[in-house]
Amino acid sequence: MTREQAYKRWRAITTVKNNIDKLDDDYLFLIADKVLELMFEQESIIKYAFEHKDKILREMRGSRA
Repeated sequence: MTREQAYKRWRAITTVKNNIDKLDDDYLFLIADKVLELMFEQESIIKYAFEHKDKILREMRGSRA
């Protein structure tokens, strides 16, 4: 990572943190609930993919033919 990229990343993190600090607690709880919901969906998708990987791979190979 270049020095400029590191600076831009630091600025972005600082901006996000400052904006979060200004939010109302109820809104933060709403955001946290949505993040947890999305994490659960992601875990479910990954679990499904592992359980059905052979079927998924067959379908992917079939669509290329």
